[in-house]
Amino acid sequence: MKTFSLGLLALATALAISPVALAQATYNFTFSFTGVGFSGQGSLVGVLGSTPGTYYITGGTGTFTNSSGSDTYSLFANHNQPGTAYSPSGFFIYDDKVTPGTVGLILDVDGLLFIDSRGSELNLWGNGVKGNGTDTWYTWYLNSGYNGGGTFSITVPEYSGLSILLLSALTLVGGFIFKARKPGMFQIV
Repeated sequence: MKTFSLGLLALATALAISPVALAQATYNFTFSFTGVGFSGQGSLVGVLGSTPGTYYITGGTGTFTNSSGSDTYSLFANHNQPGTAYSPSGFFIYDDKVTPGTVGLILDVDGLLFIDSRGSELNLWGNGVKGNGTDTWYTWYLNSGYNGGGTFSITVPEYSGLSILLLSALTLVGGFIFKARKPGMFQIV
């Protein structure tokens, strides 16, 4: 009975700790967007949000290219997550939230905010569907007033090494509990 109790305690501890550890894990994404006369790509780092499939982006960089040239932008972190925040110029409301791998918009109407070395702001956001209702349309704005629309794509993050480690540990604990049981321990009388 003592072995069974210790096994259950170990299992309960592993289950209680795993959501906390997963919430602190970081996920790496790559993204790209294209439209008529412009394109961009970059990388993002985020943490798992409270809603399944939602990630709060905490950092990243990207390159934006249009007819005027190319520039590098850095993500401007939202310190008000999960809520929204105003950009430094006050021109944009943003939330730095993505939902890759879900049906519908990857970016919501608040979107991601990037800033270049001169302080120019770039807001990428989702604004619904167009055409036959299956194509998702995204818009980008610079606070200079220049804007456009196009497609946006992002990688779906894989499970982190920590997730795999916790799953492996949980499997081992279950194996030890099963192996350590006494004959008839789980027998219903």
